Amino acid sequence: MKISIGFFIIFVVVELGLGAGTPYSYKHHLVFAREPSSPISKFSLPPKILAKKFLVSVRHKRTHICQGSIVASRLVIVPAHCVKCQSTGAFDTVDLQVFGVRRNNREIFDKPNNVSSVKCVEKNPYDNIAMLWLNHHIDHDYYKILKLPVTNDLDESEKYVAGWGLTGKESKLPETLETSIVPEHECLKVVGELNCQKYFCTLKHKYDICKNDNDAVLVSNNTLIGIATKRGCETNEEYNVFIRLSRYL
Repeated sequence: MKISIGFFIIFVVVELGLGAGTPYSYKHHLVFAREPSSPISKFSLPPKILAKKFLVSVRHKRTHICQGSIVASRLVIVPAHCVKCQSTGAFDTVDLQVFGVRRNNREIFDKPNNVSSVKCVEKNPYDNIAMLWLNHHIDHDYYKILKLPVTNDLDESEKYVAGWGLTGKESKLPETLETSIVPEHECLKVVGELNCQKYFCTLKHKYDICKNDNDAVLVSNNTLIGIATKRGCETNEEYNVFIRLSRYL
């Protein structure tokens, strides 16, 4: 799950931390999930996600920190613990450079891109989300955009968890696993009755979002429906917990 660069943002999930502090800026790289030319393993991206190169990786000193998802041509959504939003909403510019990889593994570099502004939505220490606006539009020839949830995010469509580090540390490619959302009454055991509507829970038998380098996203029908949270990591050994994005938009 670790990818090189100096503090870089690559299309992958970024932890959103809305803590107070002094303004700062980091150099980031945007690195997009590549589309493999042949199956790599049983964790290769399934057809419905294979063409959607929507993940970005945020790196610091050539080390992957967390991941985010492309949801508009100039907008990346991440968990807030990576960006340290200020309580006033102020945030210094983050330098970005966008690049992708073709089927023949040749890197295709795009023009440098900067984060022009950051907006954070703070709910509690576990559930901050941030939206990063870019100065330039993303080239649609290389990267794809996920939809945001509008109404029914619990339909019968297959659910996938996607990201680096789902099943081990330092995975070089994003992994995608089919998953399912557990019934609400089971999720209550972890998040509590008052907050249940704001979360999804999945079983940990295939992957554990509390381990490795993982900041996975939950995707259904090319729609981003959930972002990993560390809620329950200290006390819960049975379920992964995702922020239910539709409750924050």
